[in-house]
Amino acid sequence: MIAKTDLKIYAIAHLRALLVSLGKISRSPFSTILTVAVMGIALALPMSFYALLQNATGVSQHWNNNSTQISVYLKTNLSKLQTDDLLHQLRTNPEIANVTYISPEQGLKEFSKVIGGSKAISTLQKNPLPGVVLIQPILSLNTSLELSQLVTTLKRLPEVDKAQFDLAWLNRLHKITHLVNQCVLAIGLLLALAIILIVGYAIHLATQNEQQEIAVLKLVGATNAFIRRPFLYIGIWYGLLSGIVAWLLITLILWWLQTPVSQLAASYNSSFYLHNLTAGSGITLIIGSMLLGLAGSWLISHKELR
Repeated sequence: MIAKTDLKIYAIAHLRALLVSLGKISRSPFSTILTVAVMGIALALPMSFYALLQNATGVSQHWNNNSTQISVYLKTNLSKLQTDDLLHQLRTNPEIANVTYISPEQGLKEFSKVIGGSKAISTLQKNPLPGVVLIQPILSLNTSLELSQLVTTLKRLPEVDKAQFDLAWLNRLHKITHLVNQCVLAIGLLLALAIILIVGYAIHLATQNEQQEIAVLKLVGATNAFIRRPFLYIGIWYGLLSGIVAWLLITLILWWLQTPVSQLAASYNSSFYLHNLTAGSGITLIIGSMLLGLAGSWLISHKELR
């Protein structure tokens, strides 16, 4: 019974602090709007980069999966039976999604079209071109190491003369993506620190304006935790409102960029739609903003009340 009473008193104290903090920020609307706007912009900047990076990663991953191709050059002395057996072996390989075979005759025909005639080709006594197998790996096989292992496996086949795949562009793509991720993380950390300082400064001003009230509360025996509680909720309110503002700004930015992105995609005979933050990412953004507001208000109010 005593524990329930203590819990009820504790809940009432927090509810009182919540309402008091709401009253404090509502009495200075201009300052509140300015603080929330600055915090919202500071949050929206790295999260906008994050959203754009996620969209770009999805596009590059789709392009990577659909353009990754390994060229396998067969030995020139293979019989049709050996070639058919090899193609069957490749098509049943669980790491290979698609196999396209270009026979020496097809290759010679395409080469004839490229050079603009068949007179030079007709002088050849023997077709010098080997059979070529174009292999597309499965979607889950998208790292340099995994693709290198597949190429090595293909090279060891007795019917294969050469297997090649240009990994340089894939390595560059992964390095660029990693670099951009690190930049977004660094910017996010710096702006998170800025948000803590913004909230801290706002709480500092609030405690300075209420020095007499705080002194009276201390004289009547109020603890620092009791006095600090409304200021902590002010930081949480700032975080909640700025998180919502940041989410709205990100949505507005992505909506504004959708038209030029669609026009760019159309120039490549493609279509692309910028995806907004998911509900989970948006809620995480708001919770993170509230925690930053709480951290900033706790640090400064703890220092001010010591």
